[in-house]
Amino acid sequence: MNKDKKEKEEKDKVEEANVTTEEKVRNKSYYLDTACTSHMTPYAGRLLNYSSCSRFVKATSQQSMEIVGKGDIVMDCVLRDGSVSSFCVCGVLHVPDLAHPLISWRKLREKGYTEFGEGDYISINKGTKVVFKAVFDGNLFKIPEIFTFGPYYL
Repeated sequence: MNKDKKEKEEKDKVEEANVTTEEKVRNKSYYLDTACTSHMTPYAGRLLNYSSCSRFVKATSQQSMEIVGKGDIVMDCVLRDGSVSSFCVCGVLHVPDLAHPLISWRKLREKGYTEFGEGDYISINKGTKVVFKAVFDGNLFKIPEIFTFGPYYL
């Protein structure tokens, strides 16, 4: 095997590994967003009760992105004490051009949820029950989840 061909095959393997790793990481990270007006995800795979729709949403950068559908997600959120809280988020918009899946604080607040922040943690509560927590990752507040392989994670 010549040197150029071997280098190309190695480069292709590295690129393939990077794409696979990036997709796995991106699929597992929902973020709590205080500015967005709707729950949104670029991934249709976790959406239950999916229905098609065609509208547009504007990002904070004023970029217009197409909404192609909507559905519900079930999140199994890891709390600070290590316990798991299952949480259903309804009306999540499928926006393929979105950079990260987002849970809208504004939408949660409208439904009576409260927020408590402490350092790099935010807890979202319904009454006295902590529904989920979010941890600051340097840019956004990431919602830690346990991933199981069930029908809504395919």
